Amino acid sequence: MADITERVCEIVSTIFNVPREEVNSESSSKTIENWDSMGHLMLILELEQEFDTQFAPESVEEMYDVGTIVKVLGT
Repeated sequence: MADITERVCEIVSTIFNVPREEVNSESSSKTIENWDSMGHLMLILELEQEFDTQFAPESVEEMYDVGTIVKVLGT
């Protein structure tokens, strides 16, 4: 899981243009200013490409923090 967490944090850092050291499992749309609905869509698309997966719509709706994203990817 640590590898998944690291990869997700790197992607979040890149998509939302925040320093990697500021991104952790508690980072969310509430703590990252640039994390809006358009950014969320870009994040989901990048995650699907990086992890070669496709998320169910109900999963996408709950993936608004790094910890939840890692949990969804781990299942």
